[in-house]
Amino acid sequence: MISVMNNASNESEEEFLALPPTNVIDAEGMRKIAEIEANDEAHRAAKFQEIRFKNGDTKIVRIDPTKTDYVEDTIEMEGEPPKKIWRYHFMASEYMMGRWTKFKLMRFAPKWGRSIMENLKEGHLTFKITRDGEGLGTSYHIISTNMK
Repeated sequence: MISVMNNASNESEEEFLALPPTNVIDAEGMRKIAEIEANDEAHRAAKFQEIRFKNGDTKIVRIDPTKTDYVEDTIEMEGEPPKKIWRYHFMASEYMMGRWTKFKLMRFAPKWGRSIMENLKEGHLTFKITRDGEGLGTSYHIISTNMK
C-alpha cells in the first residue's frame, strides 16, 4: 500500500512539474501580497510593542526626541549568558500603509544611536532606516528627511 501511494505521489509530482510555469501576477495580486506583508509586520510589531529591524528591512520612522534615552540594556543571545550593554532607546512612530503607528520603543547600539542623535540635534525627526546584515556585522543606512 505504501508503494502505491509513493507511485501516485511521484506521478502527481511529475504531472505538476510538467505544467508550464506561471509567473505573471497582476497589480491587484502584488497589492494584496504587499498588504498581507504589511499586516503581518504590523501584527508582529504590535505584539512586541517595539520597532525591530531584520536584515534588509527599510522603515520610515518619526522620533520623539523628548523620550530618547541612553541606558544600560540586557541582551540575550542563544547559548550565551545575558550580557549588559549600553544602547540608545528612541520612542518612534512608523509610517505604514499611509499612516503613522503609535509610538513604540526602537533600540540601537551606540554607533547607530549617535548617528540618529546628530540628526535630532539638527532638528530632523523623520528618518528612513535600512538594516544591512545580522549579528556583529549589522550596519544601518540612516537618512534624515527635511521634515522637522
